[in-house]
Amino acid sequence: MRRTFLAPLLAAAAAAPAAAAPAPPPPAVRAHLSELDKECRGYGGRPGSMPGLVQSADLTGDGLADYVVDLNVYNCDGAASAMGAGQSGAGLSVFVGGPGGAARRAYDNTTYGAKIVTAAGKARLWLDTAGSECGQRGANIPFSDWKFCSRPVNWNAAARAFAYAPLAEAKPIQ
Repeated sequence: MRRTFLAPLLAAAAAAPAAAAPAPPPPAVRAHLSELDKECRGYGGRPGSMPGLVQSADLTGDGLADYVVDLNVYNCDGAASAMGAGQSGAGLSVFVGGPGGAARRAYDNTTYGAKIVTAAGKARLWLDTAGSECGQRGANIPFSDWKFCSRPVNWNAAARAFAYAPLAEAKPIQ
């Protein structure tokens, strides 16, 4: 009985078109990833599995893919602490896609994470951050008292750069 149930499923799976593999990121992004791997090896580590290290979406509204490299998910087996993601967060870079598969680095920051959210057909990058970037005032605040938030960044086409959206758009980290 199981064979007759599985046979149609297997036949349907075999007939279904294979999902296309995602296109590799542009050379500038691949070069950045190669430098990260070289740095990891330099610390005596070995680059491991890193789902989510590179996210892509049209963040600038020009119809081209842009790329977010979030070191919070970088896996350097054997030297994890050397690559960041500690109390101060980890590096994040955004590469803006260009014609012909080109890309250029347009934003760097230290964050606690990144998420691309699409609403009404528009993708937007949200960064998990803390302290003054969440509106907290004061000096020498202990880490245990830091305020954390998720805050979007906006593309400024005239300046060809990303910048935090107004503080009023910040949300508690979920």
